Amino acid sequence: MFPTPALWFLFLVGAFAFSLRDFAGTSMGSLGSLFLQNAHGYDPKWTGLALSGMFLSSAISNPIFGGLSDRRRNGWTTFVLLVAAAMVVVLPRVPSRWTIRCLSCTAFSSCPVIP
Repeated sequence: MFPTPALWFLFLVGAFAFSLRDFAGTSMGSLGSLFLQNAHGYDPKWTGLALSGMFLSSAISNPIFGGLSDRRRNGWTTFVLLVAAAMVVVLPRVPSRWTIRCLSCTAFSSCPVIP
């Protein structure tokens, strides 16, 4: 499939990086509930609201970034990955009143963009 070892290495590094992105993106829904209830003291109502906002923003962003990636695929892929990585780093450190906004932004930037 790839004629040189360097291309194989580049492919494997890229596959590993995208696997981490998908692992972090899918864990936000399941572990977000535990995080909100244990770390921020949310009750089930607010936890459900936060997770609903997260999934709603993801459903909105998917067609937007899908259409944008048709024009400038590498630029939008890089932008989305950088924003998603920044939000994963920032989320545990924000005050409780910013948590729902950050979760929504994380889900908005975690939509699948095909590289």
